Amino acid sequence: MSVRRIIAGALFLGLSWGGITACAGRPAGEVRQLWRLDDAGLSTPESVLWDPRADVYLVSNIVGSPSDEDGDAFIARVSPDGKVAALRWIDSRGAGVRLDAPKGMALVGDSLWVADIHSVRRFDRVSGAPQGSVPIADSVFLNDLCPDGRGEGSMSATAVPGASTRWTPTAPYGWWWRIRA
Repeated sequence: MSVRRIIAGALFLGLSWGGITACAGRPAGEVRQLWRLDDAGLSTPESVLWDPRADVYLVSNIVGSPSDEDGDAFIARVSPDGKVAALRWIDSRGAGVRLDAPKGMALVGDSLWVADIHSVRRFDRVSGAPQGSVPIADSVFLNDLCPDGRGEGSMSATAVPGASTRWTPTAPYGWWWRIRA
């Protein structure tokens, strides 16, 4: 079985203390390590998303506390063989880029959407150029995004004070919103 088939079919990435481990699922629930990425410049890696068009993994890096609105964060590109293709592909130090503590990501069409504390940031899928952001009123800690394949998506947050018709509770920690891409 080819490495690409393993990655495409049953790969998941475990994030651990600044490193990334790629693992492949095997029959009967067995998991084996394919590669490990340590000491590559990642800083509090939080989430990994595979871009099948580019055949690359996108890794959100918080750089510090997951709740700090400090403008210090980045998204790295990692190849399927575990090599860093672009450490600071999307970098909060770049012109017009705002990232504080990026977490979950989703690809919808030609855009990369990133959950970032109180907003969902939008970037060009190919170049990484910023395309704006959508502030989420009353959100406290946006966590993850999930596209539905119809140009919309859902997102989760750890805490939302108050109530609104825009969300419905999920068990047991968060809330889900529907947003249009």
